[in-house]
Amino acid sequence: MKFIFEVCNLEHPNAKENTVVWLLFEAGDSHYNTTVALENYAQVGHSLNGHKWNKYTIEVVMCGDYEYETKMYGLSGAAGKHFCLWCNIDKDLAKEPLSERGKQCPRTVEDIIQFNNSFVAAGARLKDASKYFNCVHQPMLMIPISQVCPPALHLSLGIFLKLFNLLESYCIPLDVQMYLQIHKNTPDSNSQPATQVRADFNTYLALAVEIASLKDTMAKIDEELLDIDGQMISSMLDDQQESDSPQTSTDMNWLQAAKCEKQRELQTLQTKITTKQKSLPSETGYIIQAIDMTLQSINVKRQAYHGKSFIGNHVDTCLKPKNINKICATVVNCVQSMCPSLIDMAHEIHDLFEPLLLKFSRCHSLYSVSRPLSPSEISEFGK
Repeated sequence: MKFIFEVCNLEHPNAKENTVVWLLFEAGDSHYNTTVALENYAQVGHSLNGHKWNKYTIEVVMCGDYEYETKMYGLSGAAGKHFCLWCNIDKDLAKEPLSERGKQCPRTVEDIIQFNNSFVAAGARLKDASKYFNCVHQPMLMIPISQVCPPALHLSLGIFLKLFNLLESYCIPLDVQMYLQIHKNTPDSNSQPATQVRADFNTYLALAVEIASLKDTMAKIDEELLDIDGQMISSMLDDQQESDSPQTSTDMNWLQAAKCEKQRELQTLQTKITTKQKSLPSETGYIIQAIDMTLQSINVKRQAYHGKSFIGNHVDTCLKPKNINKICATVVNCVQSMCPSLIDMAHEIHDLFEPLLLKFSRCHSLYSVSRPLSPSEISEFGK
């Protein structure tokens, strides 16, 4: 666990000579560990904010990845029903267009303190966290939430991965059609019937989505278990209450049972998907393979683990307009060379994703700067 500070109004605030590591803590970044690490420093940040120095007024701005930011302000995290650090919107409402749902009530540090007090008074049951806008802890910092920076890098990593996976999901049915067309023109006694190929692919895709969702859920459960472990250790060290208090034990048992259940589900699904993958025709995946070759040509490689995600530099490379053109053109070029009769479907995918990725590329360029955005730049996000 590492904490740094830097003076932002410099030409290169992230440069080595402008960055100071002020706390290094060799431990996992659980809520308990972070609380211990900041115990003697949290008030310093609060005191600095608004402090006068010569003719300047100091404004403390906090940044980090989203998990870290929500943890610092006592929220349960991105998986909670009320997941947003900056307002109280819930997940269902967030799916609605802004024009229909309207602006939501902004969060404040004072509100989080109040909701957490109510959460604790009601028994602090984690499964009831959504009733208190997911305020499961007291904030570690008193810096106003309006001075917390959205995690631009992690936004780009997550959004680009979703868009890229969506592109691949659109290409897979076209890959199946190519397979069927090619084997129709060149019969093979080992090729599978068309209906079976389609059914295998549909089942495979559904299982893959379900497994990804389960893994996210298990990661969240692991985090909550670690958090409760920290609470129990804290209770024993402070001698404020018995470590085996009924409520803490109930929460721990509930989370452990949920984790075991998800592990069983995951194991079952992994067995199913492995079996289904073996049944898929090995000749499929023409477009997906071509896209991977295009990525390699621009020196981009997806990670073998972590959901085949991309690192930050590779996302920045992929979002260059010329590389977006290359990636999307790969779909058309592959189909044109192997199965021209399906070229209209390829153009549909190209015409859907190229403008979408170019728009996101513009957003990525706008917010990937080390300075405040101007009003005109902010207005561009709504275009």
